[in-house]
Amino acid sequence: MKNVLLVVGNGFDLNIGLKTSYNDFIGSIKLYKKRNEFRLTVDESSINFDDEIYNESYFDFEGNYFIDEENEIIKVKKNYLIQELKGLHEIDNWVDLEYMLGVIAKNNFRNIEQIIMDLKMKVNINPSNFIKDEYDELKLLLKEYLKIQSKKLFSDLYPPMWDKDSILKMYNKYNQFNSFKTLKELMDTESIELTILNFNYTYSLIYLMDFIRTFKRMNISSFIIENSNTEETEITVPHKHIFAHGNIRKEIVFGIDDKENVEKQYIFLHKSFDKLKTNTNVPKLLNDSAEIVFFGSSLGKTDESYFDDFFKNICIYNDKMEKRQKRLMFFYYKYDGYVDIFNRLIELTNHNTAKLKHNNNIQFIDSSY
Repeated sequence: MKNVLLVVGNGFDLNIGLKTSYNDFIGSIKLYKKRNEFRLTVDESSINFDDEIYNESYFDFEGNYFIDEENEIIKVKKNYLIQELKGLHEIDNWVDLEYMLGVIAKNNFRNIEQIIMDLKMKVNINPSNFIKDEYDELKLLLKEYLKIQSKKLFSDLYPPMWDKDSILKMYNKYNQFNSFKTLKELMDTESIELTILNFNYTYSLIYLMDFIRTFKRMNISSFIIENSNTEETEITVPHKHIFAHGNIRKEIVFGIDDKENVEKQYIFLHKSFDKLKTNTNVPKLLNDSAEIVFFGSSLGKTDESYFDDFFKNICIYNDKMEKRQKRLMFFYYKYDGYVDIFNRLIELTNHNTAKLKHNNNIQFIDSSY
């Protein structure tokens, strides 16, 4: 049986219409001036951030944040790290939050440290602890934001009651997306042993897998079918599924790659510093797989340590090879996505993409079609 590895990145969620990009996240954070609070909201169309309706009763003063589930608003105190990220985003329109976090860290949080120096005139502040607290709040906001996105997908896939037409309509809705079709095709292939390496924090892929299995086994000739999965937590993670960076039900690993040099007081920014960071043995997964499908994974710099050695090794010609080493499939989004992936492959192979292609069976697929 052939070992197949599906490597999933944020492009998978984007492909099915979820607003899970860092642009979506950072753009959803608004400053509520009257309270000097940051608020993250998913649907701001009906919200006036200066409206008196947001009075003190809406706030939890015991902690730093409060979640108003009815209005899907998350509030935290004034956060200078978020303010810095939002300012840079408005200038450069960057797409990688972790990368920009590394840029700010390598500049030693210069702008924020100046603010800290001003604040120290009023109260004793440890700069490292101050930035650690702000970093933790940033992680909290990201996690809660992605929880809301995952919940929207779950509610779409699992209404309280289903009828035959609504099931087929939902199936057809998602079957138009390449991410869904690719996942279904891999699940339907009996001659493979499928393992999933998920770099997302969301449960979107888990929900889709469960929906595909449910759709296949249910008798849709029944007019009404009661949905048994009334709670998100009832859908469990398959055995062959690995969250590389944690997930929204537990904790998330968020930060910069070990190759990024930062001052020692900011070492907590490294992903490997996180206590949740466990040995997922990614190199073994990659090496043991005859076929690897990359969907929505940008092979970004913040995850370079996972892929660096692997891509360099499969470029090496082996005289004993009777066939090409690996079958690699890269799903990208439009021409710009292809350019991004190919540029990363140039870096990861140390400018040996010709050898990568010669020694392996490689296919690039535009997921926008």
